[in-house]
Amino acid sequence: MDKIASDATVVMNDGSRVQPSAGAAAWRPRALAALALLAAAITLALQAWLGPVTIYAPGLEAKRLMLHQAIVANAPPPGGWAAVGAASQNIRVTAVYAAQMLHKASGIDILRAYMVLDTVFLFTALMGFALYLKRWMEPVWCLVGMLYFAAILPLSYFQHAFQPWDRMLLLTWLLLLAAIRGAHFWAALFGLGVAMTIKFDTALIALLYGMTYLSRNRFVRTLAECAGLVFVAWAVLALLKWALPAPAEPARFSLSLASAQIAMNLQDFVVLNLRHPVLLAWAPLAFLALWGLQRRSRFLIAGVAFASVLSVVWASFTVYAEMRAQMPLLFLLLPPALLTLREWLAPPNSAHRLPGLRQP
Repeated sequence: MDKIASDATVVMNDGSRVQPSAGAAAWRPRALAALALLAAAITLALQAWLGPVTIYAPGLEAKRLMLHQAIVANAPPPGGWAAVGAASQNIRVTAVYAAQMLHKASGIDILRAYMVLDTVFLFTALMGFALYLKRWMEPVWCLVGMLYFAAILPLSYFQHAFQPWDRMLLLTWLLLLAAIRGAHFWAALFGLGVAMTIKFDTALIALLYGMTYLSRNRFVRTLAECAGLVFVAWAVLALLKWALPAPAEPARFSLSLASAQIAMNLQDFVVLNLRHPVLLAWAPLAFLALWGLQRRSRFLIAGVAFASVLSVVWASFTVYAEMRAQMPLLFLLLPPALLTLREWLAPPNSAHRLPGLRQP
């Protein structure tokens, strides 16, 4: 049986390599320019119009500034971090330190520094996602992917006040997935170490790596690489907790916390019903991604399985209606979903092999 070396290359029984056929060709400069222009327009529309009435609203400025100062000084607010809904935020330092450095270097207001950083990372994530998709499909379908990204981004602007690491982490997730897809272990290891200093959502990335590459032919090597990813994730987390100690607070992850959070999330589903952000954003993608999934490349199959694991974790320990934390699911679900959509909409006489499918 053929061995899949990575999502980009298929190793045949005779040792030859087969490349996916369609989307990996170089793009013309004007196609890149058009995508960049669209990404800039989407970013500025959201940041300049939606942002000021949601996460950057004047009424939230005092809380945002208080939390920034508390994290920089590692001085918990009265009652502790959890008392103000900021459990474990004292170790999510990279975005906060970056804003502080920008503030000191440029003299701009600290809250405006956050908006500037968010804008830069949001634009880069939009553009980067289009480039990420081109491994599987032509520019027009990458454009469709970017537009779906833009369609659900407004949902990430609600139900929170201070989560300045989300846009930075979103780009980091994309780079991590690209490294894993290309079998660049050392890049994935380094990226994971950086990501853990932004926010520890990436701690489970070794699971995706193992689901993608674990096989009889490289069983020991893949286990060792997964062990390395696990070690880096938990070593960085332990180092952060040691360097930035917090007073004793309720456990961030426990059975009692999960039970209470699941009950709250179920209540939200009852109240919001079809308006629930998770249903609006992920239900169509999940349906399209699962359709014909067995014919997809191993990385795409592993990505959908990993998305289900992340969803269970988020549904158990976070406010599930907060779409901001779940945006990485887009990178896992949208590529196979777009491939399904293209199969349905492509002309019947399209005889070329579609990238993203298992090769014969």
